[in-house]
Formats: sequence, C-alpha cells, structure tokens
Amino acid sequence: NLAGIRQMMKKVIEDVVDNRHVLIHLTDIRAHGDYTFGHSINVCLLSVMLGVKIHLNEQELSELAMGAILHDLGMMLVPPDILQTPGLLSADGWKLIQDHTETGFEILRKVGPIPLVSAHIAYQHHENFNGSGYTRGLSGEDIHLFARIVAVADLYDAITSDRPYRKALPPHEAYEIMFASRGIKLDPQLADVFLENVALYPMGATVLLDTGEIGVVVEVFPKLQARPCVRVIVDRLGRPWRGQERVVDLSLIHISQ
Repeated sequence: NLAGIRQMMKKVIEDVVDNRHVLIHLTDIRAHGDYTFGHSINVCLLSVMLGVKIHLNEQELSELAMGAILHDLGMMLVPPDILQTPGLLSADGWKLIQDHTETGFEILRKVGPIPLVSAHIAYQHHENFNGSGYTRGLSGEDIHLFARIVAVADLYDAITSDRPYRKALPPHEAYEIMFASRGIKLDPQLADVFLENVALYPMGATVLLDTGEIGVVVEVFPKLQARPCVRVIVDRLGRPWRGQERVVDLSLIHISQ
C-alpha cells in the first residue's frame, strides 16, 4: 500500500521537522512479539530524525523515510523459526538472514513508484563502514549516505529492543556500544550526530546518584545527556523523600578529572 506508506512518511517527516530540537528518548511502539514491524517503524523515525539533523531536504527525507520503513522487507521470506532462534544460528540459518538485504532490494527495485535509492537502503544497510559487512563488502562513502543513516538507527533500535537471544539494553549502555562502533560498523560522523541527540537517561527514568539518593529524571539537555535534572524521591538512607522538593541539576555540577 504505497499510498498509505507515503502518507505516513509525510506525517513522520512533518512531526520530526516540527520537533527538530527534541532529544531522542527511548521509544517502543511495537506490539508484543512483532519485532520486525515495530523495528521498521522505529528505524524510520530515528533515520528521519538524523536526516533532519544533517539538513537533508524534503525530497531526500522522503526517499530516506521510504527506504527506512522498508529496509527489512526481505525478512518476510525468512522462516519465523529462524528469526526466533534464541541461540546461535546454523550456517544455513545465518545465510538466510544475510540474504534478506538482497531479497528486499530485488523486491523493491521492481516496484516502479519506489525510488531506486530507497531500494538501495534495503540492500546496503548491513554494509559496515570498515568494509566488514554484507552483502558486497562496501566501505566508507561507497555505502550510500541514506544506508549509512539507516545503519545507525538500525543498530540503536536493535540494541534497545528485546530479542529472542537477549534482553533490551538501556540507552546509556546502548550509547557505549554505538560509540565503540564508530568507524567499524557506523559512519563516525553520523554516529556522533546521532549520539549528541540521544537521551542517555530518558525522562521518567529512575537513577541512583553518587550521593546514595535515588531520583527520577525530569529534564534532559542536548549535548549534556549524561547530566540530566533529577528529582530526588529516596534519600541516602533508603527512606522516601519527605522534605521540600529536591531537584539536582547535574549539568551545573562541576566534575573534577
């Protein structure tokens, strides 16, 4: 339903452009047990957010969004028992997973109204920046910019989602993995822009301060994601906070080296 997809993409782009200064908080709209659908939606949203941050124009954002929402189309032809395998895959199973990029590309390139560049996102989103990915072993800027953008969004959503073989990681741990992937899996410049706009401790997250107090994150600041505003709810002795409201703004606290 390309007309429906285009209408949805237009709404996503409008919403992201209207809220371009909002940090990326951990979001998950997928239905339970439907990883591929929710993953595709999240990757589209995160990709458009990154595209806006690097100043892509409206046409480019539209092509990026279309490719991002359909980047895992080839997964439709992978047997469900392979996708739900909790342990290591066999060589044949892993080959089926790897084939989803080429399968998706072959499907999309034959659908006339879909831009060819959107089909190449499906083909290239598992190419690694250092050339170690699949299907063709492309590296650096030989990988299309849009595919490099989707690779960043794809990795972040995969890390922060429950999978059959592991539980989701919290954003601050995902940040460390993403940072370590710069120049290996990910374009380092795109990864840096993305990470500057990820809330490591999302609004509403419960955190333990080094004072021994426990608090809830009430505000996060761009480029100071590791130092949010926290409202204390438990004192250092483990008792519910009873006094005047105490809000700790970690962005104002000097951290000695």
